[in-house]
Amino acid sequence: MKKQFLPTQLKDYYRFFQVPARRWWFGLIGLVATLVLLVGYLLLLSLLPGAERPESIGVWEYPIQHIAGNLIIAGFVGVATLVAWIFYRQGFGWLSSVVGRFRWKWFTQIIIVCSIGFFLLNVCDFLFGTMPEGLERAVRPYTVSMIVAILLTTPLQAAGEEFVFRGILGRLMAASVPSRKVGLVLSALIPTLFFMVLHQDEYIFNNILYITISLTAWWLAYRTGGIEASIALHAGINVFSQLAAMPFINLAELLERVDGDLFSFLSSMSVLIILTFVIDLLARRRGLVRMSSPFASIPEVVKAGKMVIDINSSVESATKEDLPRFDTTKVDVVQ
Repeated sequence: MKKQFLPTQLKDYYRFFQVPARRWWFGLIGLVATLVLLVGYLLLLSLLPGAERPESIGVWEYPIQHIAGNLIIAGFVGVATLVAWIFYRQGFGWLSSVVGRFRWKWFTQIIIVCSIGFFLLNVCDFLFGTMPEGLERAVRPYTVSMIVAILLTTPLQAAGEEFVFRGILGRLMAASVPSRKVGLVLSALIPTLFFMVLHQDEYIFNNILYITISLTAWWLAYRTGGIEASIALHAGINVFSQLAAMPFINLAELLERVDGDLFSFLSSMSVLIILTFVIDLLARRRGLVRMSSPFASIPEVVKAGKMVIDINSSVESATKEDLPRFDTTKVDVVQ
């Protein structure tokens, strides 16, 4: 038997990038462990076979390579969950959102919104954008198989990156300093830096785009209390940008990244910012839960002063009738 306090003030509740209190060095150890795993990931990628030359390209060479790379990144969902459990005793559910589970209804809604936005972006890019010099769109032997590979595995790749950069890495950064405000800033900036560096891109437009993707994903995770919207936004831009080119160009001539044209860059930035604003607005209108106390005696979730007591009722949003119920009652917890 041990005594455990119920949360008594709004400050006792966690937003997404906050984790249960630990000494600062505890979060730092977790951060180092995560970075070691990321290095291992890069080494694993280096073992993948290189792209074949044009004369030997078949139906499945590039799609299989694309699938393998995506599944390696998707595996970091499990790695991030393992790190979260070891260091904070929070499993997949709490790593996904502040209500202790992945909110599929909310995720589906945002997938639809992002798909519409990025589809319109592709249409505009096709009509007004320009392909890099030496590349042209045409039906290739691997066009159909590459489309299938992108649709099936690229969303998983985006989820893996979000669980690492916005999930475990962002939270560990926030937990590595005593100040919550400083930790919140670090949770945005440091993962963004790693996100940009790991893409290994020398072109300024592409790097600015990576920074924007990372910061908008961070903002959505913070504002919505979970990474569902971040995954949807990340998956949307990855899937539609790949569908627009990869199945229809000679991939053997694209062994190195190329810089996009100014129109594509500006249009992509605009759509990202607009979608972020729209998703934030939808979350507020929906009353999406953004705060919680996962280690209270009775798990509780709150939305800016409104509380829902029973977390097991699949609650995703709070209503005006859900009023705060703060008290200082001690309860006995049986181990």
